[in-house]
Amino acid sequence: MRLLELMVLKQQQLRFAPTDITRLLAQLQQQTEQRLRQAGIRFSCDAEPALIPMEAELMQTVLLNLLDNAIKATPAGGSIRLHGRWHGNAYLISLHDTGRGIPAAELSRISEPFYMVDKSRARAAGGVGLGLSICREILELHGFRLDFASGEGRGTTATVTMEIHPHREVKHHD
Repeated sequence: MRLLELMVLKQQQLRFAPTDITRLLAQLQQQTEQRLRQAGIRFSCDAEPALIPMEAELMQTVLLNLLDNAIKATPAGGSIRLHGRWHGNAYLISLHDTGRGIPAAELSRISEPFYMVDKSRARAAGGVGLGLSICREILELHGFRLDFASGEGRGTTATVTMEIHPHREVKHHD
């Protein structure tokens, strides 16, 4: 339902609330630990403490989508590492997998709507190629950025950069 609200959000102001990043990442780990265990993928998560203004449900959607993509790309015996850290006035959340990687020619297109690197795998898993474009849209609404680094056979790193702007008004939920 939250994703359906995204179209409406473009005309409205997001309600930012200070969000504890370590708690958000712990919830993400808890939501996916059984799936990771069943897939035979090692998972580690560590994050420096941070309280970032955001719409937490939408950010959770972004992180779940990125983790879902990493799980699909990582074979049994592989690993996924989720790491949060401060870098100047920005907080970075990086998700690195040891999966198959993305060909360089495809990397710039992966967040286009309906674009899929491996169409047969994505469709077999029920994908239509909207996940990353929705993630990018959510992040842009926050003023955040999503970048990818990848190499075939070396895995992929997705990094969410959340620059902290002191003038941004933080609105608390009622």
